[in-house]
Amino acid sequence: MICTGGTYPSSTTRSVVASRPRFVSIPSLERSTRMNVMHEDLARAHMDARLEQAREARRSAQLVRASRRAGRVERASQQARRLLARSL
Repeated sequence: MICTGGTYPSSTTRSVVASRPRFVSIPSLERSTRMNVMHEDLARAHMDARLEQAREARRSAQLVRASRRAGRVERASQQARRLLARSL
C-alpha cells in the first residue's frame, strides 16, 4: 500500500480529509483485471452456449431432412413394388 498523505492536517480540515481514504490499494488493479477476466469468461461462456445452440439446431434440421428423405425413399420403394406386382 502506498500512503497518499504525510502529516495530519489542521483540525478544521480533518473532517473533510477523514472521509477520503488515506491509502491507495495496489490490489485494486488486480481486482480490475480480475473483473475484466470475469467479464471475458462470461462472454466466452455465452458465446459457447450460443454456438452449441446453433449446432443443436443444425443437427435437428439434418435429422428432419434425413427423416423426410427416408419417407420419400420408402414411398418410392412401395410404389415400385406395387407397379411390379401389377405387371406380373
